[in-house]
Amino acid sequence: MDFQKLMEEANLEGFKHEAGRAKQIANFNEKLANFIGLIGNVSGMSQHKRRYLMKEAEGTSDFPVLFGTVLERVLRQKYSLQQPDWKKYIKVGTQNDFRTAWDMATYGNRATLNVVKERGEYQERKLQDGKFTINLQKFGAKFGLSWEAIINDDLGAFSDIASDLALSASLTEAFQATSLFAGSGGPNSTLYGASFAHPIDGVTMTNKYTSNTLSGSSLLTAITRLKSQKDYDGNPIMFNRIILVTPIALEATAMQLLSNNLLIATALSSTSATVADGPNQIGSTSENILTKYPISAVTNPWLDIIDTTAGLKTWYLFGDPANGDAIKMNFLRGHENPEVVQKMSDKISLGGAPISPLEGDFDSDSIEWRVRHILGGTQTDPRYTQANVGS
Repeated sequence: MDFQKLMEEANLEGFKHEAGRAKQIANFNEKLANFIGLIGNVSGMSQHKRRYLMKEAEGTSDFPVLFGTVLERVLRQKYSLQQPDWKKYIKVGTQNDFRTAWDMATYGNRATLNVVKERGEYQERKLQDGKFTINLQKFGAKFGLSWEAIINDDLGAFSDIASDLALSASLTEAFQATSLFAGSGGPNSTLYGASFAHPIDGVTMTNKYTSNTLSGSSLLTAITRLKSQKDYDGNPIMFNRIILVTPIALEATAMQLLSNNLLIATALSSTSATVADGPNQIGSTSENILTKYPISAVTNPWLDIIDTTAGLKTWYLFGDPANGDAIKMNFLRGHENPEVVQKMSDKISLGGAPISPLEGDFDSDSIEWRVRHILGGTQTDPRYTQANVGS
């Protein structure tokens, strides 16, 4: 656990989920900094003295509030350090509440401008609009520890709990994102197809190809097909960056194809010089022109699990979501990060005073937390992606 980072954050304002806690405790930031220093033993005190001070801190009314704050900050820190690959090819947004969000796209405004004669009128364009919806969902789980585990471990479980929760949230995001473009039967049929109608503007298009094993020639063909897509007005789509998404089984192949050190074999015939994919092809070699394209590879291990039909052979191309998105994932505004809360103890002392949540429940002294993450996604424009099912 990065206690130094937490020490620095302890003196910062603006943690909206801690506003209520700060009001409960006088000199909240100072006490929080001291508590973090005690957990991390920043001052290097002896084990006996540190254990004594931890026991003493546990008996104060501030302890559960400080404990929860540190756990939340560690979770936030570890979650923010993760840079999920799916965000490289899926657009990320937010929405205000759980009501169905309507997102709108307009078409017909990108055609080339008309000539306007002297004193002539400007011609009005007829715009078309399309709508798609996004629904947020709650994802979460409940977990617990024994009172003895917390005490015996000197709260070292902080780091493990936060790491597990951050990983769990990230895995949930990746699974939901992948499920929007892949299913058990292969590429999602509502996003990919051969000669199907665009879901918003109705234009006939193709973005799914079969018998396309990942190779130098098939990747070049796929890039050409993607870049050849036209928007509603018939204009070319500008793909400033292309992302190749593969399952684990094709990871090595993707890295080889995009390597600057790869030499592509070419046929000797002057009338049919083509990219040869076989390593034993007899002929001359040339520079790997794939590296000239603005393309990068991303491995998505969920494809191996979700797509039980062709997951080990299917690969995808996506355009940069900054230029146009095929999929969008939203988070609830103000709750973009996973959140953890603790259950209050249902015990009271014989004198009637409330007991710290870290004392556990009445029946078994167990201490319970709950983690919650809110997100939802939808498919947007299939022009910005392509699926290739290998043979």
